[in-house]
Amino acid sequence: MNPRGKLYFIVAGLIGGVLAIVFANQAQPAAVTSPLALRQGEVRQVDRSLEFTVHTAAPVTLGELELQPDLASGTSRYICLEMTRKSAEPGGGSGELICAGGSENSVGVTPTGEQGPAVAEDGDLAASVERPGPDVVKITIPLSELGLPKADYAFNFISSDGSCGPTPGEGCVDRLPEDGSSDFVLQTPVMAGCSGADGVQLRYGPRDQKEVALSFDDGPGVSTPEILEVLDEKRADGTFFMLGEAVKRNADLARQITLQGSEVASHSMKHDAFPTGADLRSTNDVIEQATGMRPCSFRPPYGDVDGPLTRRAAAQDMNTVLWDVDTEDWADWSSVDSVVEGTKANAQPGSIILMHDGGDARRDKTIEALPRIIDELRAEGYSFVTVSELLGNRIDWAVPGSPEPP
Repeated sequence: MNPRGKLYFIVAGLIGGVLAIVFANQAQPAAVTSPLALRQGEVRQVDRSLEFTVHTAAPVTLGELELQPDLASGTSRYICLEMTRKSAEPGGGSGELICAGGSENSVGVTPTGEQGPAVAEDGDLAASVERPGPDVVKITIPLSELGLPKADYAFNFISSDGSCGPTPGEGCVDRLPEDGSSDFVLQTPVMAGCSGADGVQLRYGPRDQKEVALSFDDGPGVSTPEILEVLDEKRADGTFFMLGEAVKRNADLARQITLQGSEVASHSMKHDAFPTGADLRSTNDVIEQATGMRPCSFRPPYGDVDGPLTRRAAAQDMNTVLWDVDTEDWADWSSVDSVVEGTKANAQPGSIILMHDGGDARRDKTIEALPRIIDELRAEGYSFVTVSELLGNRIDWAVPGSPEPP
């Protein structure tokens, strides 16, 4: 590993621990005497998920709680986390109300504020719900499922057992902390390491979950910044199969890809067919020097591959990754509509979708089609992950630039 890469991983390891800092407040005996009175709450960011835990005065039955409660009604039963963005800029004052209840694998999410983020139409999001004890609820939600951008937030927990009649009085809603709210910073985790690639050739991932991977070839180039803007706005991640020569010209842009949470991968040094082992090694060195991340995925130029090339990639601890959905954004005869409709028609659970961000010419079709592809596939229940996540590689996450613990 080159010195810059070693330094990055040392720093990433130190900073990564910040993700586990617990934001907790121990409540005094609450004025509310209901079984849902809050005794303790904590919020933290674990890798790319938001995790919160609440302890109540008595055992909780999730099926009796409302996923999207009417907070103005004294008959609503709920336990919720309020997250409000702290900013005078557009979007400030908006946030989400995230509520436990219903089934054991979902939460209710309601946008708040005038510019509240978009959420699933029914407000019901998949989550991991654990019950460490009868009076404890622990919920973990992928950040990609929430509409919360990286920002500074104020948070507090609220609960009510619905026993106060038509309108809630002062003692009907319990709050934690009792004297206002606490501060929390959502960060963008980046891939600091990747392992577990078994050196095989793959065209798609597991077909049993509605996850797909957006991939972009030949960059970084003039269109990469706009593609990153779309991914950031849509809260989707991509995997960028980069040319070593392009990375040399655009090292800062290559680093920006990782800082936004997307994955960097190898596409050879100069896009020559059937690259040598030395080419693959040199390309990985260039990418690692620019980004701090050594690729564990390789895409052969032109999709040309044979057994020896797959083995050369395996010797560099990489899978050889092709695709099963070609958007044809590269073709002169394709249009924005054909790119969108073709992708929508051919995408399946586990699909790896081929697009392009590189080259000296702008990728206008790709830039225009990408937000539509994300919106339409998301409406069909798909979520967007990196290639390494899709294929089950082990990923080390870190949060560069996060504040030191107090």
